[in-house]
Amino acid sequence: MAQGDLTSALAEYQKALEANPQSSLANYRIGELLFTQRNYQASVNSYRDALRGDGEPRWTEVWSHIALGKIFDITGQRDRAVNEYGWRCRPTTIRRVR
Repeated sequence: MAQGDLTSALAEYQKALEANPQSSLANYRIGELLFTQRNYQASVNSYRDALRGDGEPRWTEVWSHIALGKIFDITGQRDRAVNEYGWRCRPTTIRRVR
């Protein structure tokens, strides 16, 4: 993706956040863009915001944890990465499926 495309995409997602500050999707997409720029700390912040957001769509929760794990692996923080990869397996996060 060209730098101009990244800048315009980031601007669009920031507009979406102005309209809905709790948008998990907008925060997730911002995290993806920042990741492609290797801005890992800002990317982590955006993925964390996605997790604290409205939870829509639901897949943003799982993929935010996976993305966080990937960043922690890249930055040599394997224990934190494993924690993110395994978040769903912890007894407090297992949900009953109906």
